[in-house]
Amino acid sequence: MINLLKVGSPSETAGIEVEQSETAALSHLTNGILSTMAEITWDKLHAPIEKCFSIDESMIMYFGRRGRKQHIHGKPIRFGFKAWVAATRLGDCLRADLYQGRSEVRDVGLGEHVVTSLTESVKEVFPKHTFSVFCDIFFTSPSLLSKLQDKNVKVTGTARQNSVDKCPLKDVKSFKKEPRGSYDYRLDKNDNICAVRWNINNVVTLLSNEFGVNPIQKARRYSVTQKQRIEIDQPNVVYQYNKYMGGVDRLDANVGVYRIAIRGKKWYSCILTWLIDVTINNSALLARSLGASVDTLEFRRLIASNLLLKYGSPRTQPGSSTCPSPSNVPLSVRRHGAEHLILTGQIRRIFAGFHA
Repeated sequence: MINLLKVGSPSETAGIEVEQSETAALSHLTNGILSTMAEITWDKLHAPIEKCFSIDESMIMYFGRRGRKQHIHGKPIRFGFKAWVAATRLGDCLRADLYQGRSEVRDVGLGEHVVTSLTESVKEVFPKHTFSVFCDIFFTSPSLLSKLQDKNVKVTGTARQNSVDKCPLKDVKSFKKEPRGSYDYRLDKNDNICAVRWNINNVVTLLSNEFGVNPIQKARRYSVTQKQRIEIDQPNVVYQYNKYMGGVDRLDANVGVYRIAIRGKKWYSCILTWLIDVTINNSALLARSLGASVDTLEFRRLIASNLLLKYGSPRTQPGSSTCPSPSNVPLSVRRHGAEHLILTGQIRRIFAGFHA
């Protein structure tokens, strides 16, 4: 990987290929570290395996000039490198894949390709477990649900109105006029896919091959006419989606609280420091899941103190420096042991001589 990152500045076409290889090398390094952490966490330490995780995009802060830098309006971090991340409900990062642009070779859409690749990498570590994936409107499609269902993976996510394969749900315009909490659903028995349309402040469409409408949950929303919070019906698929979808946002919040502020000269230094932050976040969550009552700040301080004790040099006493400091005063005068008395006058300070 180091050889890939130290390539010079070739022509424009070759530069694009070099940048792609650099990003691929960093993505391979990231997934390798996260895979090792997952195996240590769940296999050797016997930590509880999270069945549900969400997939979303995350931004790595970067303000320099680079072809892979992205700008996403409305994000807490607007400028930087984009990474596709799979994270649990509490923000434990399972996999991360750096976005490499349109140069990626794929035969399906970008959203379906991202969810499939991240899910398959998780299944490689734990092939016998059944996982539930939650994703937003950018990734969800009926073909994705059918494809992952064959691999023993359940998918739940919001979908666009025109991507439900002509499912005979109620029309959006007429459905908006119905009271809040109204819902409509259809079930595809061949692929076991449930399509749900729910009317809240806006009409939301969800697809799932794991959850359905029942049992009906209750959600509290503010009513403008009644001037108070009221309870409305909420399908179970919406409740489960709201519960498990925010894992990547939780990861960004955990990393953003105590982010490493070192700014290196290389463009990939921000990715490496982000990877260290993610690793510390996963370790802190693991420690708390095993019974340790320690917050993130105290956990980072413990890591720093232990690293200094193991790899740091011992602190020298004041005045006992190994290298002599330059001085114009002879050594015999500086170390003869006599005390010097300073007399303070109104004009200036003078030496009164040696005090016996």
